[in-house]
Amino acid sequence: MAQLQAVALAGTVVKRASLHNANEIQRLGLHEGDTVQVEKGGEIIPKVTGVVEALREPGAQPIRYIDHCPECGSAWSGRKARLSISVRTAAAARRKF
Repeated sequence: MAQLQAVALAGTVVKRASLHNANEIQRLGLHEGDTVQVEKGGEIIPKVTGVVEALREPGAQPIRYIDHCPECGSAWSGRKARLSISVRTAAAARRKF
């Protein structure tokens, strides 16, 4: 999920947009603080569709993924291009982000 500065889009104010999964973030080449292009998928869900690289701050870092759960320390495993972890620790881990 991308956290955005509020922007008017197709009659609503958008503050968050879908990024799908790790492969999509890598495909887009996203860096922290990037200016992005957003559209509504199916006219409902906002999603990031591109990066405006000309506006990228010098020294901006690429988005990196953690490789261990912050709650239990177990390794994240990639399955179908998504990060997954055991169900019993997932809720506690989400609270730490």
